Amino acid sequence: KNILIQKAPDTLILLCVCRLAWEKDLRTLAAAYELLHNTRDDFVMVVAGEGPARKELESLMPGAVFIGYLEENELSKTYASSDIFLFPSSRETFGNVTIEAMASGIVPVVANAGGSRTIVRDGENGLLAQPKSAEDFYRKTVMLLDDRVLRNKLRITGLDDSTHYAWDKVFARVLEVYHRLRKF
Repeated sequence: KNILIQKAPDTLILLCVCRLAWEKDLRTLAAAYELLHNTRDDFVMVVAGEGPARKELESLMPGAVFIGYLEENELSKTYASSDIFLFPSSRETFGNVTIEAMASGIVPVVANAGGSRTIVRDGENGLLAQPKSAEDFYRKTVMLLDDRVLRNKLRITGLDDSTHYAWDKVFARVLEVYHRLRKF
């Protein structure tokens, strides 16, 4: 697949990557998109992923671009072409997509719950939104759409923070914990 999104130069790309299932709080995404779509024209919403909620979600998000499941290269290009990552799921145990977004230079707006809350530091490397609150996701997204300086600051910090999640560093931290526990 070669995904090409047509957009004006000042238009930002909002991206959501996940399995398209209702337990990912996709109704929050759809409602936040509706608020944005009804009040702004300076963004394109892109949704990457497949799942049982796709058809209904497409009907709830007219104008959004649904690109389906992407393999590694296409997914990397999609992340790298985007500006703001929206991830409403409040049930993630880790939130790998949030780290992938940050490593790609995308500012995350995520639910202040689950694994995303342990990755995103509100106002430092992304923004935390109230879980299941389309209005809060809307407000946080508008803040980033309107403030290029803030967006760039969060993007730079997120890029740096994402390097702490490289597998060699993660395994080193786990090994360090095991060594400390062994001393007891």
